[in-house]
Amino acid sequence: MSYPKLDFSMQELQERFQQQLEMELNNTVTIESVESAKPLTPQAIKAVKLRGSGAAEEGRAAVQPSGPVGEMQGSVG
Repeated sequence: MSYPKLDFSMQELQERFQQQLEMELNNTVTIESVESAKPLTPQAIKAVKLRGSGAAEEGRAAVQPSGPVGEMQGSVG
């Protein structure tokens, strides 16, 4: 199927494009993330507080192995 070539000026094409864009933008729905709407659990609140206070870094430093990884013996689990 072929369509006839219509003789639109650049001005008319720009106006029609703008009308089409506005119509599409008006019919666009934005949905906020479900993840961001979840309430924080007490454990998550504690983690945020630890991260903000620097206690999390101190805790991580306490569990770091003292020697190279190859020298670690035993397993946890």
